[in-house]
Amino acid sequence: MGQNQIAHSQEFQKKVLQWKFYILYNQIYKMNYDLNESYSSIEEVDRYQDIKEININIKKDYNFGLEGAIGIQQGLSYFKEIQTLSLVIGKNNKINNSVTKILGQTIGNFQLLINLNLVIEQNDIQNGIFDLLNPIQNCSNLQSLKLLIGNQNQVKDQLLITLSQILRNLTCLTNLGLIIDDGNLITQRGLTHFSEGLKVCLNLLKFEIIFGKDELNTEGLLALKDGIGALQKLSHFAIETGPWNNIQSNGCLQISNTLQKLKQIQEIRICIDMGNQISEEGVQYLSIAVLSQQQLLKLSITFGRFNKIGYKSVQLFFKNLRCCKNLLQFQCYLFCTGNGILTSSKVNLQIQLNHIKQIVSKNLCLIW
Repeated sequence: MGQNQIAHSQEFQKKVLQWKFYILYNQIYKMNYDLNESYSSIEEVDRYQDIKEININIKKDYNFGLEGAIGIQQGLSYFKEIQTLSLVIGKNNKINNSVTKILGQTIGNFQLLINLNLVIEQNDIQNGIFDLLNPIQNCSNLQSLKLLIGNQNQVKDQLLITLSQILRNLTCLTNLGLIIDDGNLITQRGLTHFSEGLKVCLNLLKFEIIFGKDELNTEGLLALKDGIGALQKLSHFAIETGPWNNIQSNGCLQISNTLQKLKQIQEIRICIDMGNQISEEGVQYLSIAVLSQQQLLKLSITFGRFNKIGYKSVQLFFKNLRCCKNLLQFQCYLFCTGNGILTSSKVNLQIQLNHIKQIVSKNLCLIW
């Protein structure tokens, strides 16, 4: 390959684009956002308009605000064929309603977008979440949406109500990931709306949802059951309950009932975080859920501290894995403090796992 060919390779173009965009953004940012003085820099990236992927990472404490959002909007307007966009805004920036509106409009303009990764760390955006997310419904070709709302953003149920609305227009979606950290004040009402939106995502193959502290309870899991249960093409399911949400064994029952509605699951990841008080009965419910999945290939499960699950329930859970004839990979993180698990238990549980011949990869980790 000649020198000119190397210079115009796609990988090289990506590197040049990232450098040019960084220069463009900083010129706009440092020159008091005088866009007229920045046009010459924008024109320099005209020849890279066929770039398909852009990643933007705004660092924490970067003083990013309205002018920065205008800079991103102006810069990205020159790239019409973006298919993958990642926008990460670190904590403690100046994200008010005007900023979220501009960023939302910018994202909504990419109608060819296939993959969107959006991370908003601790910025107290509150009801600005609507303006940020609502334009995503214009991206009707979107196949993958991953959204992380960091702690103390106080988005409340507006987050899930808005998501419910936009999901109705994202009929091509096959991959949905949602992380709601603590301090966002989610209730059963919001999860009920979100569940209704999920019912439309009939092409969804992969769904992951992760909760922070104080963002989930048994009623919330019950609200999600029908929405997740409608996803009959789902092959990958993951849920993390978050710490100290006190979902109790009844919460595990709701997870179990949800999974029993699904028949194509090949991979499951469940994390019952610390302080959820699920007891032995809860472990039994989860065992029933796993046994209902005849296509299951990969299972990962975590039991956090202070759940009072007991050794016998874990032993029975492992024993029942023998009935999962297609299971190839199993991973278990078992936090022993507050669960009645002794040091000697690991040897016995490991022996029991070793007897399950069809599981090729076994990883048991006991943590005190």
